[in-house]
Amino acid sequence: VTNIPTQPTNFATNSALTPANEPNWGSCITEISGILNHDTVWTKSNSPYIITDNFIINQNVKLTIEPGVTVSIYSGKTIQVLGSLYAVGLLTDSIYFIDFDSTAPFKAIEFGDSSEDVVMINGTYSSGNILKFTNIIGGGVGANGSVNFASSTAYISNSAVTNSNSSGIYLYKNTSHVGSSKFITIDSSKVLNNANNGIHCSCYQFNIGIYVLNSTIANNINDGFTSSGGDSGGNHDFIFTNNSFSGNGGIGYNGLTNGNQLFFTNTVENNGSDGVRLRGNGTYKIRKNLIANNNGRGVHGIYASIEVDSNIIYQNLVGIEAS
Repeated sequence: VTNIPTQPTNFATNSALTPANEPNWGSCITEISGILNHDTVWTKSNSPYIITDNFIINQNVKLTIEPGVTVSIYSGKTIQVLGSLYAVGLLTDSIYFIDFDSTAPFKAIEFGDSSEDVVMINGTYSSGNILKFTNIIGGGVGANGSVNFASSTAYISNSAVTNSNSSGIYLYKNTSHVGSSKFITIDSSKVLNNANNGIHCSCYQFNIGIYVLNSTIANNINDGFTSSGGDSGGNHDFIFTNNSFSGNGGIGYNGLTNGNQLFFTNTVENNGSDGVRLRGNGTYKIRKNLIANNNGRGVHGIYASIEVDSNIIYQNLVGIEAS
């Protein structure tokens, strides 16, 4: 395996890794490709798993990845989830998806429309796709993101998506209709240093819920979060609370969507354009945020009715603008 750092970075904590939680390069190497047709568990003892060609988790099939497993993916190759992916590591023993060769990144991890959508009960994970204590580093070549959701969802918790050659997380609709019950939850995670947007929803008539809380979205080349096309069709439900948007090259939070948007107790600072930008028709509430030192407007509303309440907004080029 080439170009593997001797002391990689733990992107979930922004600290150097200790031997207990660095990628596992054991004596056993397991090569993987083709179609998985039966429920399977990938174990640390058989790690690393090397994806040598495109790999598909078939419909109604569950792949479980145990703590400490490293999945290294060949250049331009994809892991496509048509069934279910259960990747749950530990704080001290994370799961890693990385480039086999850091100079030739993998394409994407793609969750297809038939994959098992997440089910949350009273805010707690119940079933479906899950990435927890999982670091996804690199990828994104020839794709819209390194982690893509095609009319599909997951629960992402205590994880990191970093150093993608495109956006970090990309969501889009690939079926004629997506019911309003679909949602993706991102909790206590980091989306950092990606070459396009941190999180990008191509939201035209998607009708999806996006819930992001307690997370850091920082240092992405373009927007921290953007939802292109959502203001042209569909009805969406976005809740962003207790997040940090900082150092992104474009807009911190770019909510272009019809429906409901609650932006609550976030910190939005030092972004290259507007701090918060909203456009569309719906109920938009911006409450109790710190929005400061952005190289544009603190809050920019475009043909939108926005409730701006109890925020601290200062040292932006413009404080609040409606147009």
